[in-house]
Amino acid sequence: MHYPDAAAESRARQVALNIGVISMIATIIITVVVLAYFGWDPLRFVRIGTRFSEFDPEGTIGYDGQYYYYLATGRIQAVLDGHVPAYRLMRVLYPLTAMVLTLGGRALIPWSLIAINLVSFPVVIALLAYLMGLWGARPGFSLAVMCWIGSLIVLIMDLSELYSLAFGLAGLAAVVHRQRLVAGFLLALAMLAKESAVVIIAGLFLYLVVNKQYSLILKTCVLPLAIWGGWVLFIWLWLGQNPLAAEAGSFQLPLVGLLTIDWPERMAASAIWVGVPALLLFAGAVYHAIRRRSLSLSVALLMATSVFVMVLSEYTWREPVATFRVATPLIVFALLFFSEHYPRLLPFAVAFWSPTCLLIPYILPLI
Repeated sequence: MHYPDAAAESRARQVALNIGVISMIATIIITVVVLAYFGWDPLRFVRIGTRFSEFDPEGTIGYDGQYYYYLATGRIQAVLDGHVPAYRLMRVLYPLTAMVLTLGGRALIPWSLIAINLVSFPVVIALLAYLMGLWGARPGFSLAVMCWIGSLIVLIMDLSELYSLAFGLAGLAAVVHRQRLVAGFLLALAMLAKESAVVIIAGLFLYLVVNKQYSLILKTCVLPLAIWGGWVLFIWLWLGQNPLAAEAGSFQLPLVGLLTIDWPERMAASAIWVGVPALLLFAGAVYHAIRRRSLSLSVALLMATSVFVMVLSEYTWREPVATFRVATPLIVFALLFFSEHYPRLLPFAVAFWSPTCLLIPYILPLI
């Protein structure tokens, strides 16, 4: 792991700050445009389904953002009556933060949910730029995350992946600065926002084991998993349901779920921008590690994230919106990997994933 000197850290911090300001302005513009499209109704970001909110068996299903909204407004019963409640309750940090920010004022909750992602998005990009500046080159290419359709979906649908990723990248930055206990708590918060943050812990664990840095594992890997595991156990004992047993949280053999997609255009989009890249990136990371006879943290993170994406359940693969947003860490750690080891490939990666933002007009009518 590269521990930066003062000069390198100062340069990386300044560049990250500049990129953070640019991405914040862009995020505000995107949010305002989408709000205008929705008629300035923040609840459209939530996408509430009447099947659960009004107990109409023939009503609309809605999307995941509605469960965060119900939790933030204290409507626990609506979550319990919804789809896989124990699974939804694992992701408590996003709605809890929204509740705290508004002091429980229900009318402001929809705005609070939007505001959290409005801040999380540029924080993710700034932290990625910071790590790219420390470990590699061309941190400005971190702005490509703004053009990835998965991160845009999270922003305009009140989902928690960006919030989780912000804590995860902050945890990695803390590890770099030898703040292991701080890193452990930040990674725990990432897990409480979205359990998929386990890929960051898995990548960090792999790196520490291969490089024989066993003394760091307790604080940076075991601690966050223990905190998150305690919350999962509480839900299990409370509801009598295993939160990890939900179909959406299951896994399959690599890319098998991709082959179950019924619509050819959806299969093609998921394969082109997620499935095939995940396979190639995993192979490239493994080849790099074998060739160099060493394992850097960016390589370990890319390995863990690629495997996670490839073994997603068919439940996730069949829904491109879910596939794209869950794959957001793959794009983030691919950019970090290229920045550190193959900076000449960064423009090609950006040119490959950035055009996916053009798919947003096809997503908005579905919300």
